[in-house]
Amino acid sequence: MLPNKRKKYGTSSVWNYFDKSDDGKTAKCIKCGKTYQTSGNTTNLSCHIKRIHPNLTVNDLPQRQQPSILSFTEKKYETSSNRKKTLDSALCSYITSDLRPFSVVENKGFRNFVSHLDPRYALLSRTTLRNLSMANAYAEKKAKLFKLLKIVKHCAITSDCWTSRANECYVTVTCHFVTADFELRNAVLATEKLIDETTHSSENIANSIRAVLEEWSVLGKVTAMVTDNAKNMIKASINLTVQDCLASENVKVILEKCKRIVAFCKSSTIAYAKFREAQDCERPYSLKQECPTRWNSAFYMVERILITKVAIASVLHAQGVNAANLG
Repeated sequence: MLPNKRKKYGTSSVWNYFDKSDDGKTAKCIKCGKTYQTSGNTTNLSCHIKRIHPNLTVNDLPQRQQPSILSFTEKKYETSSNRKKTLDSALCSYITSDLRPFSVVENKGFRNFVSHLDPRYALLSRTTLRNLSMANAYAEKKAKLFKLLKIVKHCAITSDCWTSRANECYVTVTCHFVTADFELRNAVLATEKLIDETTHSSENIANSIRAVLEEWSVLGKVTAMVTDNAKNMIKASINLTVQDCLASENVKVILEKCKRIVAFCKSSTIAYAKFREAQDCERPYSLKQECPTRWNSAFYMVERILITKVAIASVLHAQGVNAANLG
């Protein structure tokens, strides 16, 4: 019976007597177990055989059992392997598309099912799935959506508020757009808590939606917004529309001048007293300053300035101030 030939790691026959480590940095004598450092050079290994085992032949070495096919099928995929990455990605897709909880990877039946599908795949832990894999998948999808929305010229949004079982209020914003290939697409931009969790006012809802649109750089691209008939949602829609108009360059210049006039009058007690005196009436008007979170405050500010424009002009002239130079 012919002896089994041992696997050779190089051209030197010395590898018939040594096993090389997985990292290739050491070699272990099959006969006595002595380990040597090696980087491909076999001189010290040959010296060991000549000095310690001068009469040793391959037939004198213990026969090693050949690895079975089963041992290969039971070995788990390496973390860096393409197969492992593909299955991890498919797992994330399953959980997001079917709205499954992260705890599904801990269910006995699900783990048994996956084991039968592919015994070599090691399921992600609940913590790794939530904090690492899903976070990375979200970042990747978000980057792709950012790139897609960047070339979109116009879009529409739908939005609604809802309360969770924990009695926390959330707002969801969904974007709808047509691609360059005339394909209708939609994407949920956010499902987040309101900026101020203590109120469900239209201003708070509008500010929360605006923050989402600004984050995705689509605020100036929205041409339509659809909500339900709730009063606060309708007011929020109006608020967003008006705020967008007030942000236009032509209107912004006028509002800035109005705000400087009001700030000047209110910062000087003498100027403000003269302003009230110049109105020459029993109940003189006071000026109103704009509040950024309330679009109607800009309207009231401009309205009050138009009513009292004669008195304002008189005070500014008396003070030697040019409204255009107020700062």
